Amino acid sequence: TMARVPIIFITDTDLDEDTAKTAKEAGGMECITKPAGDGGDFIRILNLCFGFIKREREIHGKLLQSNRQMRREVAEFTKMEENLIQKQTRLTLLNSISARITSGMSANQVIEHTVKQIRNYFKAYRIAYSTVDHQGTLSVIYSVEPEGMPPLTGLTADLSDAPTYLQCLLNRELVVMADVFLDSRMAPLAGAMAAGNT
Repeated sequence: TMARVPIIFITDTDLDEDTAKTAKEAGGMECITKPAGDGGDFIRILNLCFGFIKREREIHGKLLQSNRQMRREVAEFTKMEENLIQKQTRLTLLNSISARITSGMSANQVIEHTVKQIRNYFKAYRIAYSTVDHQGTLSVIYSVEPEGMPPLTGLTADLSDAPTYLQCLLNRELVVMADVFLDSRMAPLAGAMAAGNT
């Protein structure tokens, strides 16, 4: 985008209305006639330039403010859209589980179908359904994973070495970990997980 600069037409004769209009349409911001010859014309030109710069700064400031407001609105809309998609996904999964149960599917069939359906929404992640008994033994009932990840279906693991994590599971608490290798609750199991590439 070309920068805007003030264009001033200076003449020593009077401009008729049509000529002045043509000059303005050509991009002129001001027409100066009959320079004073004592420096007054120069001062007037400076004042016009400074006035132009001031107006441009005001316009620029308004544009920046409008742009910031637009970015905030876009961010809010994006967040609302993401929340709506998440709610729709949860509702779809719950309806699907309910439909499979009422159709007479066995528990294992419902689990397998649900895990596969969740995988459709999160293709880059492993999705697994597991159970944990009071002795701390975790059993992976069904698992689907991206290509390159080892399968976990049928795997068992002793979680008693990670008592904090185990207690959270036994208490039916929601457990969210950004990185299982960095989370202190999983630290006692980090070696075994790394060895099994899980």
